[in-house]
Amino acid sequence: MHIKLHNDYVICNTGKGTDNLINPLNPIKDRNYYANFFNNEPHWIWICTIDNDYCIMCVLKKPEYIFENSIKKYIHVVVLIDKDGQKLFNIAINKPYKSSVEAIFKQQHVYNIKNKLFKNLIPTIEQNYSNYIKNMCIGVILIKQNQNTRNEWINNTPTQNFLEFVDLLGKKIDLNNWNGYRGNMGINQTIIYNHWKGIVPIVYHVAPFLSREDIRQLIGNDLLIILYVETDENDNDISLDLSKLDRLGKFPHCFAIVYKKHNNYILRLVTKTHIPNKLPYNFVKELSFSQIEEVMLNKFYGVMNHLHKYDTFSKMYTVPRQTYINTLINSLDIKKIKLSDDIELNKNNNDILIDRADSYSKISNLFEKDSFICKMN
Repeated sequence: MHIKLHNDYVICNTGKGTDNLINPLNPIKDRNYYANFFNNEPHWIWICTIDNDYCIMCVLKKPEYIFENSIKKYIHVVVLIDKDGQKLFNIAINKPYKSSVEAIFKQQHVYNIKNKLFKNLIPTIEQNYSNYIKNMCIGVILIKQNQNTRNEWINNTPTQNFLEFVDLLGKKIDLNNWNGYRGNMGINQTIIYNHWKGIVPIVYHVAPFLSREDIRQLIGNDLLIILYVETDENDNDISLDLSKLDRLGKFPHCFAIVYKKHNNYILRLVTKTHIPNKLPYNFVKELSFSQIEEVMLNKFYGVMNHLHKYDTFSKMYTVPRQTYINTLINSLDIKKIKLSDDIELNKNNNDILIDRADSYSKISNLFEKDSFICKMN
């Protein structure tokens, strides 16, 4: 397939080895560490600031322990909750005393919250302003050969091959009797719904099933779009002019181009040029629907997380989240709190330092690849 693109777009991974199907790692990670490991366990709570923004630090009271050079070290798990999400690390000290843990944080001028009611408020941060992807809206557009304008794309009537493809994407749900994820669609409409990996609800906005206004409001605001190309299955030299992708709206950032080949499908992926491009996602060989679906949704989910955290879209999540965290902390009505300007635990006069190290205890399964060990001698 020959694809013509605007300069702002790029075909993913056109390099060597793109014919080999690589099973991508499951990108879905539950980052709600507080709910998973802290909520039902005794823990301390501190508040501090990073770049003048409030954040919350929670420390499990019950430690694990390791021996390091014949010295027993007590490890406490710590979660940092801020506008960017939740980060997990651990501290190691020589003595299993509350005062030893508190000493680390007191010397950083963070404030110990002893209000027991505050613990009940922390889960509401993720309930109301989670910063990890909990659902996806994906546009689906039918394109026929030799079409290269928006009006042609959105006015196509569905073909039999297209309807068969849509049936594979998910099941039809009548929104009048539906209490689940709706993908911004209202009542008296039917959605194509799926539940990827049993975790992420997906609603597909299928252009031939929508009015022109719905296409503008829904697909025009979708970050992810599937372009199903109706082709002659015996044609091995397909040309596709997608230089007008911008006409679909300013928000779409990633496109999966799918067309049928005999009883299987062929997949291409196109993204905006600034999207990370790490895995060989393009396949010339014919693949089953389940294979292209898994590859496509993995890429879509990765793009969503990238935009969520690093693109201009991040402000849509970090600003309301930080405002909510500030509101919770201010609700404590604490006056004259002395807060540090930086939470980094750098070496100081009391010889507290931070080191990168591997986790030594069974609790290491909770951490990211690199854990932080804070040693206090």
